[in-house]
Amino acid sequence: MCAKTELLNYKNYLTEKKILLMELEYYKNDIDSIGTVNYSERVQTSGIFDKTANNMFIKDKKLLEIERKINLIDFKINKIKTMLEVLSEDERTVINLLYFSESQLSTTSACMKVGMSRATFYRVKGKALKKLDRFLN
Repeated sequence: MCAKTELLNYKNYLTEKKILLMELEYYKNDIDSIGTVNYSERVQTSGIFDKTANNMFIKDKKLLEIERKINLIDFKINKIKTMLEVLSEDERTVINLLYFSESQLSTTSACMKVGMSRATFYRVKGKALKKLDRFLN
């Protein structure tokens, strides 16, 4: 995968993680609300215990799957943060403006913000992306 794609995916990773954390909380609360099955319910032939145990198993399995997805996203986020450490201060500033800022800046606005000409800005951006590509491969 190329560095530019990873950088573009960064905000998506954060959003996906936030959604998964909410889903995880929902399932944890749902499991807590199931409660325990008492002895009389366990010995009945109605299958209440089997149904409750099966629901618990399915929800535990779902919790594990959500936690696995969160761990994978955390790995991807940490990989992006780690790869930024190979950049110079100027390169990191340009990459942060282009890929991590809250508002989408035009190239002209980004150049003015860092005090670079367009040519210098593009040169620094290109150099940074090449470094990041080398880091990933």
